[in-house]
Amino acid sequence: MSRLAFLILVICCVFFPLRITAQLLITKGAEVLTDNDFFYLPKPSDRYYTSGVQIGVYHPELIRHKILGSPFRSLFLFSTRHPRLQQTYAVLLGQYLYTPADIKDQSINLNDQPYAGTLLLRLRKVTANSRRQLEIQQDWYFGIIGPLAGGALTQKVWHQLRKRPAPQGWDSQISNVPAIGVDLQMLKKIWLVANNNVGLEGRTGLSLGTLYNYLEAGPQLRIGRNLRLLGRWSNNMSSKKLRIETSFHIRARWQIQNTLLQGPWWSPSLIPQELSLKPLIALGGVTLLLQTNKLSIDLQQTMITPQFKGAFQHHWGTIHLAWGL
Repeated sequence: MSRLAFLILVICCVFFPLRITAQLLITKGAEVLTDNDFFYLPKPSDRYYTSGVQIGVYHPELIRHKILGSPFRSLFLFSTRHPRLQQTYAVLLGQYLYTPADIKDQSINLNDQPYAGTLLLRLRKVTANSRRQLEIQQDWYFGIIGPLAGGALTQKVWHQLRKRPAPQGWDSQISNVPAIGVDLQMLKKIWLVANNNVGLEGRTGLSLGTLYNYLEAGPQLRIGRNLRLLGRWSNNMSSKKLRIETSFHIRARWQIQNTLLQGPWWSPSLIPQELSLKPLIALGGVTLLLQTNKLSIDLQQTMITPQFKGAFQHHWGTIHLAWGL
């Protein structure tokens, strides 16, 4: 990585901190992640970002894959073979569902979150620098927003299994439009004290594309015994003892555009939403991590302030499983 490229990334880290998982960094392995507002322990709900499922595989040799190697080499920035940097690549598939505040209401409210489903394929590159304790995650996503994403079927089946009321408004969901964009996420150590048991990091990033456009920034505090140093792969841990760690994060997000709330900006006639997007919102959460050298599970509770005028504060829970090879 050139000095200029690294300087640009450091500046982004300081001024534009985004979400990245500090607790886990695998060079090769697999992961399963599920979000659901039903998992929010204090008060489960069923609105806004209501559920998401993502599966993925990681391996540093994906860049040499016969089919995937070409897009990986073409899409990602800052390619380098510097001995101090470690890199891995991932392919991930995810589905994410969004609903209004009241899924039993059959009428269309143009001042509320519309029904929307997304199905995304992500190509990911993760770069780790253990000397500078810096981690950079670059994603390109490709997919669909609309009925072809299968959101209506997924939520109806999930509600039948839980014997919950069926959602009534999926017929009015956002029409089929393409989803393509890039996410850049970074994590940088600020300080590490108390024999590596307390750490503070800056979370940085941005998102540009047809799905949403925003900048996000905030600190993360980790507390635990013998914390993983940033830039070191989790599945390279030599100890087989269980590691327990708790983290707290808060970040501010500057929303520029959100297709899932406002409809597609390039074709507003597809969904004439009238809601007023709030330019600045806040997100916060707490995570509990349980990890050995090959297996980890982290449980997270997330809160987000109202994203548009008249919206409610929203919460959801996350379960994240990962296996390192």
